[in-house]
Parts: sequence; C-alpha cells; structure tokens
Amino acid sequence: RAIAIRSFAVNTSRELARADLKLTVSEYVLASLGVVLVGFMIAALATGSLVFGIAMGAAGFYLPGLYVKFRQRARLNSFNSRLGDTITMLANSLRSGYSLPQGMDMVAREQPPPVSDEFGRVVREIGLGLSTEEALANLMRRVHSEDLDLMITAINVPHDVGGNLAQILDAIGLTIRERVRIKGEINSLTAQVRYSGYVVALMPIILSVALFFLNPDYIGSLFKDVCGWSMVIAALVFISLGFITM
Repeated sequence: RAIAIRSFAVNTSRELARADLKLTVSEYVLASLGVVLVGFMIAALATGSLVFGIAMGAAGFYLPGLYVKFRQRARLNSFNSRLGDTITMLANSLRSGYSLPQGMDMVAREQPPPVSDEFGRVVREIGLGLSTEEALANLMRRVHSEDLDLMITAINVPHDVGGNLAQILDAIGLTIRERVRIKGEINSLTAQVRYSGYVVALMPIILSVALFFLNPDYIGSLFKDVCGWSMVIAALVFISLGFITM
C-alpha cells in the first residue's frame, strides 16, 4: 500500500503493462531490490572488495529496468509487424457486415499474440461497459505505437463525423505496411555498423571481467585509488560515446 500511493507507481505500472509483465509495482520494486542484494553479495564475496560489491549492486539496480525495456521493444516490434494485416482484417470484417467490436473480436481470435491479447482486452472492456473510444485509449496507453495511434485516430474520426471506415482503414493499412517495409530495409542496411558497435562496446567490458576472474589483484588495483576510478569512469564514458556514435 505504501508503494502504491507513490508518484512513480502509475508510471511503473504502465511500463510493466507495456512489457506484458504480470507484476504489481510492489513486486517489481522488491524484485529490483533482490537483484541489487544478490549482485552486491556475489561481487563482495567473490572479490572481497566492499567498493566493488557496492558498484555491482548499483549496476544490478538498473538490470530489471533494462529487462522491462527489452520486453517492451520486442513486444512493440512484434505488434507493429502484424498491425498492417490486422487493419486489413478489420476492414474486411466491416465490409462483411460486422460491427467494429465484432471485427476486433475476430482479430483477437485470428491473430497471434501480442495482437490477439491486446484486441481481446479491448473487446472485454467494451463488454464491461466502456465506450469504444475509452477502450482504444487504454489500448494506446498499453501499446505506445505511432502506427497504432494512426489507426485509432482513423477509427475515432469517422465514428464522430461519419464516413466509410473500411475504406479509410484500407488506406491506413497500406501506409503502415509501407512504413514497416521501409524500416526493415533501413535495419538491413545499418545492421553491420550497429552490431559492430555492440561488439566494440562489449569487448573491453567482457575482457575486463575475464581478467578479473583470472587475475583479480591485477584488475583490482584500478579500484584502490582515485586515479584508477578516474580511468574506469573515463573508459566507460568514451565507450558509451563510441557506441552511441556507431
């Protein structure tokens, strides 16, 4: 209860929903503290250095957040890659005489996750009494996608002022499929440099960890005075700048 009333609880809950993690905010906070404690204990026991243990514990604090971001990115990419076909199916169902909720129910039954999960939730919310606009607004909060925002706007405008929704959805679906295709081409053209950036950035860190286990006294001297810490911080800064540039 103490965590639930904090200002960060709403944002954290939204981030967990976007990552499709069935955790409460308090469970997530406790898991993060557990990772910090485990990282501190392993590093401190393995090296005998309290400072290194604190550094590893601090690094462990960010690991759950990185995992949540990774899940969000993977889920969003999967959702966007199927959104064009989803819109086409929705437009075809409207031409066949289905209502919009019935068309979304068909999408929830026919499409694979995460599309089926999200549209199934929209259908359930409409069945529980929410308006279509409110249910779609909740969908947009869970799936932060520009393409989805385009689709929801295309649905809401004809709902308010009238128009041929199926024809509008066809045009939106074509636009989204072209955007997905162009993004795929860009990713293919830039893959070599991006993965080179990952290798160049991770190699010094992996080698440092390997040397630490092979000869802890040699690497441990970096963490015994201000000069060593300055070298470590400078190295991390320049590695980060190189990674961002690539």
